[in-house]
Amino acid sequence: MLIGLAGCAEPVFVPVAGPGAPGYGESRTTPPPQVVITQAVEGKPLPDGGYIDAIGREGADLRVTGWALLNPEPPRGELQVVLPPGSTAEVLQVEALPRGDVVGVTGNPADLWAGFTFLLRGSLPDDVGICILSQSDQGAFRLGASDRKLCRKHK
Repeated sequence: MLIGLAGCAEPVFVPVAGPGAPGYGESRTTPPPQVVITQAVEGKPLPDGGYIDAIGREGADLRVTGWALLNPEPPRGELQVVLPPGSTAEVLQVEALPRGDVVGVTGNPADLWAGFTFLLRGSLPDDVGICILSQSDQGAFRLGASDRKLCRKHK
């Protein structure tokens, strides 16, 4: 729909919506990282990079929210979720979240979409601890607030 505005002698057409409209802006979303369930691996501990902000129940599911040092463009990288022995889960509803606070800390505008949230569904006890490891072109890291004893196998 166009609105005609009377100007000098001829009408001027201004788009109401879409490109060229006042205040129009395209919002770009970034695809989420891949999230996989894995077992603890042997090796030396990874450095800290990222953080698990919250783990909370949504009915029988577990919502995990945080941020990780990921690639700004696909492929974004991988989040590896290490569960306690005997627990099983599947990953549902992975989303990327904008994190201006992370950009403020790292000073890297490419970290704007470092945030994530996902649901886990499975046999997870109420007091479950998890470890999240990230792997991307930025390196391999252990997210802060991870249950450290789950992150690596002891030799």
